[in-house]
Amino acid sequence: EVAPPTSAGRKIDEFTPGPVGEWCLWYMSMGKLSQKIQDAVVVQHGPLGCDAAVRTFFLEHIGTSWGYGFPHILSTEMKQGEVVLGGEEKLRKVIIQADRDYKPSLILVHTNCASGLNMDDVQGVIDSVQDMVKAKVHFIPSPGFCSCWPGETMALSLPHYVNLMDPPKNIDPKAVNLVGVIKEVAVIRGKHGEWKPKIPQDSNPYVEYIERLGLKFHRALIGGDYQYLRTGPEAAVNTIQCPAWGYHVAEEMEKRFGTPYLKHGMAIGVEATVKWIKDLARFMKVEKEADNLINEESRKIKEIMAKAKNIVKGKVALISGGRNVFSAITRGLGLARFSTELGMTPYCFNMGPMQMLVKDKVIRYFAEDGCNPITLLGPHPWHEPVDIFDILEDLGLKLDDIVYFPGDVYNYAKGGKFDPANVPRMDVSQPFRRIKSAPRSAGFKAAAAMARDLIDEVKSANRNSKWTLYGRIWGEKFDFEIEDKKKIAI
Repeated sequence: EVAPPTSAGRKIDEFTPGPVGEWCLWYMSMGKLSQKIQDAVVVQHGPLGCDAAVRTFFLEHIGTSWGYGFPHILSTEMKQGEVVLGGEEKLRKVIIQADRDYKPSLILVHTNCASGLNMDDVQGVIDSVQDMVKAKVHFIPSPGFCSCWPGETMALSLPHYVNLMDPPKNIDPKAVNLVGVIKEVAVIRGKHGEWKPKIPQDSNPYVEYIERLGLKFHRALIGGDYQYLRTGPEAAVNTIQCPAWGYHVAEEMEKRFGTPYLKHGMAIGVEATVKWIKDLARFMKVEKEADNLINEESRKIKEIMAKAKNIVKGKVALISGGRNVFSAITRGLGLARFSTELGMTPYCFNMGPMQMLVKDKVIRYFAEDGCNPITLLGPHPWHEPVDIFDILEDLGLKLDDIVYFPGDVYNYAKGGKFDPANVPRMDVSQPFRRIKSAPRSAGFKAAAAMARDLIDEVKSANRNSKWTLYGRIWGEKFDFEIEDKKKIAI
């Protein structure tokens, strides 16, 4: 209610001053989507700087955490002349060169601000060279000036990937897609379409439940290779992993091919997992198999979940939205729903009004599902986080009253003040979600792993022992300095 519309221009600058171009359309569509198609090469029609920006960020952050391969990006390297007079001939040559050198199945042509402003006829160039190359060439308009808001960049870019799909020749009545797969790659091994990721992924439990219901896992979207992607509409139904990334694809597939989709996603915790399974089971008419699955898995974790509820009941869950990471809403709300299940009261912070405004579908899904946590606004300026101690003071809370849920990045710790040694924290950031033995994400096994972590964290924090190395590194005080002074005095 307090946020101006995303088209408000100067009002946004006044409301949330600072740079907002970090999540532009080029960044989102290429960095988080195009490089996930394994046999695709990207041709970036624009200056070389945009190429370097994506490579640097996604290799260091997304790539190292999620096993992305090196992004194959060729650039037309537009300079002053092409920016003013156009660079269509240069684009034509680079597409032919990409096909010759890389021999890809798919060439994705992206534009950025420069080529978007000079109105180069990119589709015309593609049409003129398509018969000259072996790869399928596809245009994804992605000039950054179109939007810097993730909700809008998703809506603008994701339908273009549905354009790569073919109308279904045959629909398998038992086949199920998982849509909204992000920050991971649907790695294909062996027989085409076989799901054998090298590393544990957020998608694994969803795939497991699909198969245990006697159904057939079909595609993880957006992911795989070009042939894998284009046959997505042959599934009977789309299920959702991440609503933020899944709804746009699912809605476009329903509009284009008539593929229905189910609403539940981000199944963190037992209750959310049960809803996801039952929703699919009702649609596919396998309710008996679902009841057996739910009962079997619930029995395994009943004791640990009861212990966790007992130890955290009545506490406040302080859940970070990721500070300046505009797209980090969905997992935070999933954790809020999970903390409510455990008997805690969730408060979300570092979820700014603008980022909530552009994730309307996500907000509505969680609200309709009964998850509507109090969101602490704090200061609006871009990159300026809400201070945790201000939250504690405003709410009248002590450290013993809370459990801290950090976001994927910008974990907060201060030795002697806000340390794992005196504040329990439930860290479910990227590395923790990939632990093979007990991933911290969706499903029953993940819920049990998080329950065990919560029990251990609360017990550890109650000891008020020496500060951790983590808190010392990030904090301002070091107890070993005090120890050294004592030795000197002696």
